[in-house]
Amino acid sequence: MRNIRPMPRADDNKDHSIKVRCTPEQRKLIEKAAEKAERTLSDWIRRTIVKQAEAQLADDEQGKGKKR
Repeated sequence: MRNIRPMPRADDNKDHSIKVRCTPEQRKLIEKAAEKAERTLSDWIRRTIVKQAEAQLADDEQGKGKKR
């Protein structure tokens, strides 16, 4: 019997990448945070950025029409 891989979920299709420049100190800090959260570096960065983006967009929607 063949091993058949299940179809990836739509949210598992991670074929795009974003390159970010950082200092060695920033990288160490990010790696430490990912390790503490028991996540891979990529997963921790993706989750953190998505969470922040969602929060910022929600804040922008709530403050619609307000000048900053």
